[in-house]
Amino acid sequence: MTRLYVLIGMLLSALLAPVAYCADTFSGRYVANVQAGQSILDLRPAGAGAVRGTLVLPNGNSARLTATAEGNRMSGVLEDGKESLRFEAHAKGEQLQFSAGGIELSFTRQQGLQDVNDPSLGFRFHAPDGFSAVPDKIWYQLISPRTEARILVTRHTAGTIQEMKKLSAEGITYGQGLQLMPAGPATMLTQSTMVLDLTGQIEGRPGKARLVVLQSPHGGGAMILAGGSEGTLREYTTLADAVAKTVQFQKFDAAPAMDFWTNRLKGKKLHYFSRYSSGASSGGYAEHKQMSLCADGSFHSQGDFSASIDVPGASAGMGRDSANAGKWKLVPNLDQVMLVLVFPNGPEGRITLADQGGKTLLNGRRWLLEPAQDCR
Repeated sequence: MTRLYVLIGMLLSALLAPVAYCADTFSGRYVANVQAGQSILDLRPAGAGAVRGTLVLPNGNSARLTATAEGNRMSGVLEDGKESLRFEAHAKGEQLQFSAGGIELSFTRQQGLQDVNDPSLGFRFHAPDGFSAVPDKIWYQLISPRTEARILVTRHTAGTIQEMKKLSAEGITYGQGLQLMPAGPATMLTQSTMVLDLTGQIEGRPGKARLVVLQSPHGGGAMILAGGSEGTLREYTTLADAVAKTVQFQKFDAAPAMDFWTNRLKGKKLHYFSRYSSGASSGGYAEHKQMSLCADGSFHSQGDFSASIDVPGASAGMGRDSANAGKWKLVPNLDQVMLVLVFPNGPEGRITLADQGGKTLLNGRRWLLEPAQDCR
C-alpha cells in the first residue's frame, strides 16, 4: 500500500465520524487526552432527539455511536461490529463527561474555523456555509450539525497531477472498515485539477465520496475529500467542489532548505546498508547500495536500487548489482526539498529528503555520507 493510499485511507476513516452530543447541543468534535494519546468523539444530531457519531480510540480502533439526548444528557450504545457497550454522557459548557464500561473520559469540544490560513499546508481555503474546520493531525476536518457529510482537506507532495491520477486509479482500502473503488475513471478538469468519484463500503455501510486533487504551481498541492454513508454523491460532489474553488496556493520560501541540502549532498557518496546478519562464524551487511552525487550534476549508483528509491518505470534497468548513471538535481516541494534522479532513458526518480538529528534520510531510510572520491 503506497503512502498516498494510507493517507487517503486515514482521511476517509475520519468521514465515518458522525457522532452527536444531543441534537444541536451535542454537535461537534470532542477530544479527550489520555495517557495513550487522544480519543476523538465526533457527534451530530440525527433528528427527534437522536444522536449519532463515532468514537476513535488512541490505538485507532473505532466504534459507532447511537444515542438519545434529553437536555444536557445522552445515553446509548457503542458498537464496533463485534460487540456493543452502553454509555452515558452529560455536557457542561464545552466539556463532555463520558462513561462506558466503568471508564470515565473527559472530552473538550474543539472550536472550528471558517477561513483556514495554515502556512504548513501551502494554501488557504474557506469552509462552506454551515461548516467549521477543525485541525486534526495531518488534515482539517470540516463538520456541520446539519448533515452527516464530512469534508477532509490536506496537502499532498506529488510532483505532478498525473502521479496522483495514477495512484488513485486502484481505489482505496484501509483496514476492514473502508473499501472504496473508483465509480469511473478520474477526470482532468484542467491541467492542474483532477476529480474522482468513489463508491463502496464505509464501516459496513454503503458509502460514497468525491476526491478533488489540485496541483500547486509551487509543488505539491491540495486534496479535498467529501463523503459519507447517508447522503448522495451529488451532495458530496457539491461540497468538495465548493471547497476546491476557495483554495489559494501560497509559495514557500524554500531557499534555506535548498542551500542546506545542496551543502549536505553535493560531491558526496551515499551508502545504504540493510539486513545486518551476525553469527558464530560470520557477520555483516547482506545489502549495500551506493550512490555518488557529483559536483557537476551527474550521479552513478550501484546495488539493488529500485527497492529503496521510487523510480516509476525504471525498475527493469535498476536490478541487483547493476550500475546506473544520469543527472541529479534538487527541487523545492512545498516546504520540503526532493532529490530528483534523471535517467538517460527519460524517467525521473523523486526522493523525499529529511534530516533527523544530523542523520540523512532518503524516503525514510538512513544513508551514510562520505566525500565522493569516484567523481571525475
